[in-house]
Amino acid sequence: MVVLTLGVVQFQSYQEAQLDTITEADVEIDNYIPYANDNTLATLDKEASIQFDDDLPVLDGATALYPIYAAFAEAVYPEGTYNPDRSAVRRTQTDNAYTALLHEEVDIIFAPAPSSNQRAEAEELNVEFELTPLGREAFVFFVNETNPIESLTSEQLRSIYTGEVTNWAEVGGESGTIQAFQRPEGSGSQTALQQFIGEDELMDSC
Repeated sequence: MVVLTLGVVQFQSYQEAQLDTITEADVEIDNYIPYANDNTLATLDKEASIQFDDDLPVLDGATALYPIYAAFAEAVYPEGTYNPDRSAVRRTQTDNAYTALLHEEVDIIFAPAPSSNQRAEAEELNVEFELTPLGREAFVFFVNETNPIESLTSEQLRSIYTGEVTNWAEVGGESGTIQAFQRPEGSGSQTALQQFIGEDELMDSC
């Protein structure tokens, strides 16, 4: 069971003046399908040192990592049609990818490290993950564009996500209830948040 992982190493907050307002939350998958016309995948300047002709390892993973392993597939897999929903290069998101890996439906997934629940499920199935670190990424927190908060420390973020701090006035902002959103359980970013919080109990999600 192979998992190529990304570790989250940095937690920051940016205000709207520094970054454009986010209007789309997902990767445009159609731009990264291997061998699709006009895709925007990264390419090598020479042929890859390994090539697969048949019996292709089935790849799956997180949406954010699809451009990485799709580029790998285009470099080493034979030219063909690779539907992201059902092919040797698929994208079913982190939680589903782990489930598929545990039930031997895929061979390799590209995802953040497994959550405690995913590790527990693997133990129940007598499965051992082979984790291979692939890279690091930043974990960025956004506030509403009307919020005057310009930055938050890691400790302030932990206090918010454990429920200790519930009002913006407690961290230097204007008085108002903090709505601290979270991702679904089992998603890569939620697992990273849980790791960031550490041994403290994470607040209930909004």
